[in-house]
Amino acid sequence: MSAAVSLPSFAIRAGTPEDRAYVLTRWRASEKASIAHVEGARFHLLQDATMASILARESTDVRIAHPTADAETIAGWACLRPPAHAIHRGPGRYAGPFGPAPIVYFVYMRPEARRLGLAHRLLEDVIARSDTLYTSRPARIRDPRLGREGEIWRMTCTIPRGWTYCPRVAFHEVP
Repeated sequence: MSAAVSLPSFAIRAGTPEDRAYVLTRWRASEKASIAHVEGARFHLLQDATMASILARESTDVRIAHPTADAETIAGWACLRPPAHAIHRGPGRYAGPFGPAPIVYFVYMRPEARRLGLAHRLLEDVIARSDTLYTSRPARIRDPRLGREGEIWRMTCTIPRGWTYCPRVAFHEVP
């Protein structure tokens, strides 16, 4: 008889300025993995400027998943514009070119924290919305089970049904 495996409990907190360096480092590395054909100085300059711009926006929300007993250890994070930041300006008019839709800029989970439902917890207010936009595609990995000699690539996660890939929203200041 095998012993039951106990999973650690996790909590969610708001990101702090102290988390910024870690978020930027992981975001850059993960983004490069998801669009591996882009390399060099041009990639880093564009991505760094875009990420810094997103993190500086008042409408951006960074959420951190961490072990309950250790708020300083980051298991994963999400960077998004939640629906609360969609400002209504009269009938049918919203601030910004993308209206009231929530925008998920990026979600990152450490490998050991994947498949524990943490991304769903980080995005619980937008996960079921069909108007959600996302700006970065998940990384793809070779999966030898899906094809001969690992020729088939699969995404490392599943995008919720109804979400729309729209990378250009990352370049616009949205209130």
